[in-house]
Amino acid sequence: MPLMHKHVAILVVSICCALITSTLATAVEDEDKHAAPADDDDDDKLMKMNDDKLMMMNTTTTICHTGFLIDMFCWDMPGHIAIDGAPLETEPEKHTVHCMRDIPVCRQNGFAILKPSTTNSTYEIAYSFDSAGNEQTLELVDTSKKVDNYTVTVCGTAFDMGAAVFFDDAPILNITNMTEVS
Repeated sequence: MPLMHKHVAILVVSICCALITSTLATAVEDEDKHAAPADDDDDDKLMKMNDDKLMMMNTTTTICHTGFLIDMFCWDMPGHIAIDGAPLETEPEKHTVHCMRDIPVCRQNGFAILKPSTTNSTYEIAYSFDSAGNEQTLELVDTSKKVDNYTVTVCGTAFDMGAAVFFDDAPILNITNMTEVS
């Protein structure tokens, strides 16, 4: 399934989950209105905690992040070894613009930005991009004069609606701005 279709499917599942959760919360609230007063404060705390979680699920966060740009096709190769031979997990600076720009399967499968891992000396995906971000990425790499060591700064909105919005254990970023780092 092409990456854009995966992102759409993931987003649809996320929205459905949020709607179901919201509907269940409304049903619980309606049931509570008709129930006898609670004797136990723990029930009130639990409902309050659940309300807070529901609120958090629908929040958005605007972020900016600078890191190595990679294409998802190469990232998904065995050992994260790109078509151009770059070991993306350990030396993403070796990944070439040519690979991301000129190889059709790399262009078509979306992009992400890396961050250093918190557990070891490797890199992991910080954010994968939405379809608009993938288009902005192609516009940027199509005009780039760089050969490799391709670093960008992206700014956008990351949605926190639960695990269903995450792709490759990274949130999807709706990019509002992307710039090449010199």
